[in-house]
Amino acid sequence: MARCTGHGIRHELALRCAPSLVAAALYGLFMLLFFAAPRGYAALLGLLDPIPNLYTFTDLMAVLQAGACWKAGVNVYLPSPCMHGGVYNYAPMLLRIADLGIGPALRMPLGLASGVLFLLVSLGLPPARGWGGVVWRCLGLCSGDVMLALNTANLDVLIFVLLVAGLLLLLRARLAALGYALFTLAAAMKLYPAVLLGLVLRERRRFIVLMTLVLAAAGGVYLWAYGAGTARAIDILPGGLPFRAVFGAMNVPFGLALLAFLPVHTLEPDQAAFFAALSYPFVPLYIVVAQKLLVLAGIVSALQLAPRYQEELRGLSESEHLFLLAGAILVGFCFCAAQNLDYRAIFLLLTLPGLMRLRAAEAADLRFLPVAVLLLLWEGLFRHLAGMVGYAAQVLAWGVREYLWWWVVVRLLALCVCWLRTLRQPSEVAC
Repeated sequence: MARCTGHGIRHELALRCAPSLVAAALYGLFMLLFFAAPRGYAALLGLLDPIPNLYTFTDLMAVLQAGACWKAGVNVYLPSPCMHGGVYNYAPMLLRIADLGIGPALRMPLGLASGVLFLLVSLGLPPARGWGGVVWRCLGLCSGDVMLALNTANLDVLIFVLLVAGLLLLLRARLAALGYALFTLAAAMKLYPAVLLGLVLRERRRFIVLMTLVLAAAGGVYLWAYGAGTARAIDILPGGLPFRAVFGAMNVPFGLALLAFLPVHTLEPDQAAFFAALSYPFVPLYIVVAQKLLVLAGIVSALQLAPRYQEELRGLSESEHLFLLAGAILVGFCFCAAQNLDYRAIFLLLTLPGLMRLRAAEAADLRFLPVAVLLLLWEGLFRHLAGMVGYAAQVLAWGVREYLWWWVVVRLLALCVCWLRTLRQPSEVAC
């Protein structure tokens, strides 16, 4: 039996902590520039993503402002001066933070706390297995999408914290129920984390039955209390130009329609040009139908690819399997279901530890998968560089980005299929 020496412990700690420390240094640089040199802050953030935001922690501020307006009796689902002309489209439960005395005045401390929590929780990701893996993890944690999420203090940062904590609890059988409780809390804040409750299928049958009953009861109580507000928030979810900082299955048909019918050659049309393109007969119907057909084709492709990956996944540790599966489920669902602002790509970080281990796989596409994930996390930088060149470069960069997203998502869905197939084989570790 190998002895755990002090040198070995220090080595393991370095492998686990180094990426988070590097990301913390970069985040600290952003905060220092924000307070000391706002123009430098805007320039650095604009380099990583061409949507710079001097008003840091804006997404957090939107939630805090909505809570204050709601407490004052304002209908936050309609534009109002209190909401600065905007609307609230998050979970209605979050509005009650105003009852706890949490309001816009706490934007800065809460925003900083969310970033610190994210960096601390990133230590819980399965550790890199060598210094090469540390470099890859650093590139992921320091990517433009991660820094954008931290600098806007988007709610997805808190969701990431809850999900990582929940996954760590799932790795300890006696604490698994608490893990699913954290997933439920995350789903109450933003609906999409509810898909991770499907991980309950990896548990014993008695636990599955009990947890299903508990979750059904919790869901019923939530819908009774917040169902109307949730429906209104869903109805007013914003959409985005497919060429900007968004990802989703809708982007390809949506973007092709705009490229075909926009009256001018631009990826940043004004409102008049945008609605003129969508006014052509059957264009909106084409976008919806084409999206559904593409998703169906992606699922069929995933079913065909899955048998190739089944054996490759056996070399992963239990934690690498679980985090890879959770990231694949979450990103795959979000991609297929709707448009997502690019900071939601931070959930690709969950897949990186397992994908790095698969770089030794025989399947060439699995070896390239972590490279593609990093390219997507840094796509804002490439979009920025393409914008400096011109229209043709922007269209090319958009096409490459969309191809990469589909290529990655289809393979993540295939890994989910692998896991579903192992559910009938209890002796095997789920992927």
